[in-house]
Amino acid sequence: MRLLCALLLVGLSAHVAAQDPVFTSARGPFSGGTVGVVLNDGRLLGTSGQQLYVSADRGDTWEPVTAAPPLFGVQRLPTGDLLGSGPSGYARSGDGGASWHPVTIPAGNLTIAPDGSPWYVFTSSGALHRSNDEGANWTLVTSNVGGTGSVRAVIAVADEALVITRGANFVNLFRSVDGGTTWTQPTMPSTGLAWEILRLRRANDGLLYALSFARDGFSWIDYRAAGLLHSSDHGLSWVAISTESVSDVYVTRGGQRFIGQVEGLAGAPGTFRAAGPYGVLEASDGTLYVNSGGFYVQGPESSSYWTGTGAYRWDVGRGVWRQIGIRPAPVRTLERDGGGRLLAGYATAEDFSFSYGAVLRVEAGAWTAAGLNRGGAQDLLTLDDGRTLVADPQIGLTTLGDAEGGGPCAGCRAWAVAETAAGTLLATHDYQFMSQGTIIRSEDGNAWEQVYQGMVFRTLSAAPDGPVYAGASPHAFGDDEGVSVSLDDGVTWQALAPPDERALALFARPGGEVYMGTPAGVYRTADGGATWSPDGLGGDSVTVFAASAAGMLAGTPEGLFLRGPSGWRAYGQGLDGRAVYAIRAEPSGTGERLIVGTDQGVYASEPLVTTPGETPASGVVARLALGAVQPNPVRGVARVSIELPEASHVRLVVLDVLGRELATVLDGPLGAGRHTVPFAGTLPTGTYLLRLTAGGVSASRTVSIVR
Repeated sequence: MRLLCALLLVGLSAHVAAQDPVFTSARGPFSGGTVGVVLNDGRLLGTSGQQLYVSADRGDTWEPVTAAPPLFGVQRLPTGDLLGSGPSGYARSGDGGASWHPVTIPAGNLTIAPDGSPWYVFTSSGALHRSNDEGANWTLVTSNVGGTGSVRAVIAVADEALVITRGANFVNLFRSVDGGTTWTQPTMPSTGLAWEILRLRRANDGLLYALSFARDGFSWIDYRAAGLLHSSDHGLSWVAISTESVSDVYVTRGGQRFIGQVEGLAGAPGTFRAAGPYGVLEASDGTLYVNSGGFYVQGPESSSYWTGTGAYRWDVGRGVWRQIGIRPAPVRTLERDGGGRLLAGYATAEDFSFSYGAVLRVEAGAWTAAGLNRGGAQDLLTLDDGRTLVADPQIGLTTLGDAEGGGPCAGCRAWAVAETAAGTLLATHDYQFMSQGTIIRSEDGNAWEQVYQGMVFRTLSAAPDGPVYAGASPHAFGDDEGVSVSLDDGVTWQALAPPDERALALFARPGGEVYMGTPAGVYRTADGGATWSPDGLGGDSVTVFAASAAGMLAGTPEGLFLRGPSGWRAYGQGLDGRAVYAIRAEPSGTGERLIVGTDQGVYASEPLVTTPGETPASGVVARLALGAVQPNPVRGVARVSIELPEASHVRLVVLDVLGRELATVLDGPLGAGRHTVPFAGTLPTGTYLLRLTAGGVSASRTVSIVR
């Protein structure tokens, strides 16, 4: 799909003398930020990078609270005061965050009873502290709760009852009804599995919930087999209500239960996982806010990692969870999914083994989660069958939405994925903490084979006329540099002799012309890599190329550049010096839309997202219209837009040049507005007519299919 769009734009690129595009922010996506408090006046308080922020418009925009000390997070006390924790300890505010004063609380994890007293602090070694005066004075209740092991969580419930999760080989549950002086162990469900309690939650329905791993014996292999238990008697007895992977639970004031799961959120649309101490927040008007992230466990010590991907708000009118994070994400890759929706991926990995990130999607005029691949995304590629491959630098090559991996290279980091002119798929990997890189190859995206082992390649580019180029970069365990080429569809590879530079980006065009982005600017070859020469932007790290209707584009830390007759020049208005990591040029109703991924989110030459007060992309239209097929010609799956002035029964069919109906794309009811419909080019090579009929009115488009 990416190769076809590039070919189409290369054909349009000659002699286009339009003025520079004006870019506007797409208001996202976001890589972090936690909504901690919904104030009585509807404002939100959240934190990102130890800075406290406030939002007066339900999270659409945020301003820093300059009076606040550095804070990791903030919560509202039962009294209405705010309590924040930061690198210097705790701080409290009684005026909605306008002023703060320090509070002395023992080191450890804090939990507060529902009515505001007592407060408890527990430490991993098993010590438990108690305060009956909102943290002014503290007493050590016990230094060793329930025997040996480490305390995982504590929660205060009614009648001074406490439940503690702790463990050595297993995580056990303990309960106290005398403020922590004595402890008993409640009865757990008998299922043949060992319940490993990891988190405890109080809920508005009066129940106590425990999130658990349910393991068979002492095996840590199937650590994803988790469950959910609840208790209606303050932790005395427990009932298992789910054996699915569960990361959080919340019950609204209306009684609706939300369960955060590895593969999504049960009880509501959207695909994400609740994370952290806040999970789901509920405003007085019923608006829900979810802090999203990822969670996994490694080894017998249950080391846990939380990765935030911002917060989300349920926009009822849009039917979508809208991302409202505070910090824009550094977007590394852009793609369209099988339904034509824009995808933006980011990842934090460079030369380290651990990475976090996500893939976000524009839907109903808002950014929402498309899939929380554990390490994020360095590259994306949508296949003809609608699947999107993700180069995840934590779990290797996988498909969008597969948070646990299981792809062709377990334990690898994936950096790039590409489709050759012949339709073959290639991807690059390396192994964590090793200097070995690999290239893998597939005919269908299901079965893969390794075709190369050696240098670590972090960029791939397939020329429309056959050759494929791979660029190597130095890393923590090796000094790989240079470019290799395959002339047999990725089966064998040979090293070229480019400049002694790190290959940050490659772009291959027909006839042996290749652009190479390096830390020292652009290099270019016109003979397939036999000879290279400097091509400008010297001193800039060139991280991405793209072909557009205006000419070749390059992204650098200084912004977007266009190659013209006199060399490279700054291109576009509105980016304001943003570093550009990804570029997507695609046909649109105005001729061409440019979308760029920057260090501060996505920018576009045409609006991509809307605020709740604006008309979304799927809003009211004036007349029936059938948009352009993208891409055209079609090889595999394309997209076509439909505009309906009112709800109607719709037929979209494919006709041959004689007007004979050959295939039905759509036959059924559609609501008013704009819709994107996938079109599979399964017919033989040739030129066809797409005809749309609705409400007695018809519209047609010509489409070419290439097999």
